[in-house]
Amino acid sequence: MAIFKSLLLGKIHNSVANLCMYERDGVNIVRGLPLKVHDAQTPVQLAQRARMKMLRHLTRILEGVVKKGYPSASLLQAGNGFVKRNMKQMVVDEKYQVSYDPRLLRLSSGELNPPEVSASFDRESGCVTFVQQRQALKPLAPDDDRVYGIVWVTNDCKYQIVPLKLRGEAASSVVPIVPSILKNEFQVYAFTVSANGRKTSETVWLCEGKGGCS
Repeated sequence: MAIFKSLLLGKIHNSVANLCMYERDGVNIVRGLPLKVHDAQTPVQLAQRARMKMLRHLTRILEGVVKKGYPSASLLQAGNGFVKRNMKQMVVDEKYQVSYDPRLLRLSSGELNPPEVSASFDRESGCVTFVQQRQALKPLAPDDDRVYGIVWVTNDCKYQIVPLKLRGEAASSVVPIVPSILKNEFQVYAFTVSANGRKTSETVWLCEGKGGCS
């Protein structure tokens, strides 16, 4: 509560936002009122909240990947980019449970051309082999772009970021998978990042570690 004198306002009997202004015993008084929070519960709003909750969860557990795939000044900006790009991938059922196809998840997004790369998993050796094709030099496909492989246990914080060859090279990379990932089912992706780290390509889903890749 605040007590004040004002020749300009004179005698006030009004409310603005959560402030109630009135006169008592010749004194102007301003009193704060509790803010009313309107928590709308329409099906559309509940579904959107469920999507946002899942995407914020994914942003947290994939923090390092999101920073690489959505280069920004802060993790908040990178996370916002990740959320916006993947909103349509989140499917909400009648109980507001969220599911998504990990093959469609976009761990990166940008104007660069995606890499030409394939991958295969060998359970016996515990390795993923990435095979890159030499891409023709184009404005959105510079030779010095770096290709990155991502190995991720779906909906878990276990992931592996693998720097592969430059876009301009035709080569293969045999990558041992860390034990904490190897004992789970995982997804394998790739995307490119410019030499200065400021631009990226869209994500390419490659295979899953489940006894082999087709």
